Amino acid sequence: SKDIATFNITGLSPSTTYYFNVIVKDAAGNKNAYTTKQVKTLSNNANLSNLTISSGTLLPAFSSGVTSYKSTVPNEVSSIKITPTVADSLSNLTVNGARVASGVGSNIPLNVGSNIIATIVEAQDGTKKTYTITVTRAASSNADLSNLSLSTGTLTPTFASGTLSYTAS
Repeated sequence: SKDIATFNITGLSPSTTYYFNVIVKDAAGNKNAYTTKQVKTLSNNANLSNLTISSGTLLPAFSSGVTSYKSTVPNEVSSIKITPTVADSLSNLTVNGARVASGVGSNIPLNVGSNIIATIVEAQDGTKKTYTITVTRAASSNADLSNLSLSTGTLTPTFASGTLSYTAS
């Protein structure tokens, strides 16, 4: 039967290649060297290198260390394209729960009011970082009617959205 020893090595840096030489000594003191083992540690980089939006302005300006952003868009903007780019190509990326490719835009529909968009970067070692953009879509400033009709009778003048006074006969 062979005795096998396992050693845990701590304190290694992420995304670094290490080389290990295995030397075995038997009970009589005889040594044998085995092949060098090359091991690369997993990356823990869960940063974005860029984050852009198709409408409005990110506030504050993008920085990989900042994870919370805001933007305001007019009512006419009913969707926004979010384009996140990972700092480490080995990371995985989701926008509002959907897996996306780095550097590729995702169209997100916007409701009037506050819309929270979560971009999650997962590093190779499982480390996660969430970037949040709160996009506020303005309410419509159009208070015009699109139609006005009577159940009986005639409207004078004929309906027009800019007309404010009518008579019914």
